[in-house]
Amino acid sequence: MDPLSISAGVAQVISLAGTLVKGLSRFVVKTINIRDTIQEVHDEILALQVALGEIQKTLKNRPRQLPFERDHHTNIHQIIQSCQKSLGTLCGELPQLKEKAGPFERIRRSLELSLKEERVVEVVRHICSYKTVLQLSLTTLSLGVLWETASSQKQIKVEIRKLTDAIRLSPHLFASHRRDVPPVRTLSPRSGLEEDDTDENTLEKDIKNWRRTADDVATAVTLNGIDKRSVDTHSIQNSSVSVDTLPLYQEDAFDPEPDYRNVQSSEILDYQLKANRDAVRNLLQCGIFVKAATYQQRGIELMKQLLETQDLYGTDDTSDEKLMDMKEELADIFLQCDSVEFHLEAKTVLEPLISEVVKPEESQVDNNRRARLYHKLGDIHFGQGNVVQAKIFLTRALNGRNQIHPRPLELVEETAELLVQVLQQEQVHDEARGIRDWIRQELRQETILSSLSPQTAPSDLNMNGLTSAYQWCKDQGSKFILSSAIRFVLTPK
Repeated sequence: MDPLSISAGVAQVISLAGTLVKGLSRFVVKTINIRDTIQEVHDEILALQVALGEIQKTLKNRPRQLPFERDHHTNIHQIIQSCQKSLGTLCGELPQLKEKAGPFERIRRSLELSLKEERVVEVVRHICSYKTVLQLSLTTLSLGVLWETASSQKQIKVEIRKLTDAIRLSPHLFASHRRDVPPVRTLSPRSGLEEDDTDENTLEKDIKNWRRTADDVATAVTLNGIDKRSVDTHSIQNSSVSVDTLPLYQEDAFDPEPDYRNVQSSEILDYQLKANRDAVRNLLQCGIFVKAATYQQRGIELMKQLLETQDLYGTDDTSDEKLMDMKEELADIFLQCDSVEFHLEAKTVLEPLISEVVKPEESQVDNNRRARLYHKLGDIHFGQGNVVQAKIFLTRALNGRNQIHPRPLELVEETAELLVQVLQQEQVHDEARGIRDWIRQELRQETILSSLSPQTAPSDLNMNGLTSAYQWCKDQGSKFILSSAIRFVLTPK
């Protein structure tokens, strides 16, 4: 769908929105004690009309289209069409709002009653959702211009990060697992037909497709901002020949060497891995986490190929550790995505990884990684409401981190506090209180004293340490902590 065709379709929706705004504004202006519902619907449709006008202006000012924008423009067009349908439905559900439609008070009361109907509430919610997406589309439409004109990659990253942050501030739209309002099944008073969740499914599908292609555009701009020659900059103009009408190639499975390993040399793989790491880093900086996860998965496959190549000449002892690091980083990226489905993906990565870490035949177990992975798994299970598994894994994480030397106090407290929340959720308040007391009376004291120890002078270790501890505790007014500090300093080392 080319920009000029989309712009032509926008005009019809602007006209329909304008009709509704004009009709509702009559009641906004003439009613002294206006109902909030009428005002809210009026304001939402007015904001939609403004967004549509800006989109139309943007498309007219830049009729060309870069290859990576094409699918996204098509989805914007679909959003506009669905929005037009919702506006038309709303017009049919509301009473006549024209000036000569009848007595003002009677129409106002009828309007207020209509806006309370479940079907109308649902349609208005859909319109509000489409409005939000179209407002965000103003940014995605400008990314192509930014890619062509931006003087620095830093400027590109700043603008894309604003977009991705704005998307995450609308979780009711872009978290695919969530529905704030359940689908409504009701008889429309005008049509007499049963309404099902078809419109709801259309809304979710439209928004999901928009988000996917918005990520595609943001990714293309992000990763090609430095070297624009890596992207085909040939614009797709308004033409009678559509890419969709081009004939598909005939599938050809001919291969004279079917057993040939289609793997690059280790030297090229090394460069590809470095480029992959740069791509992931840039995507994370811009907040494009889903795409970052995709590139991280690709990097893991490249690392596996590199390991296979190195086996022929002797494997680097650190390569397996690097591969495990990359898998753990993949789970971390999934956890940054704004959807439960990606948190489940993180779990599917962590479970086989921790099984690999704790293999019984291995003589050396990485206790740091083991405890860290248990903490992450426990956190995921707690977020899913599975307090049983969360308690098991967090207990193991806490025990593991307590056994590390030197003990990582902040990490120990992080796990302990999360375990307290799990125990409270499980209604095991005595165990939760016991851990909380241990954190306060033991762990935090150790944290305080460890921060004081570097202040001790070599010439008189005990006295200088005691003086520092005494002065700190005096300032804090805690005799209990003071006595513990004195015992710590005077204990023979």
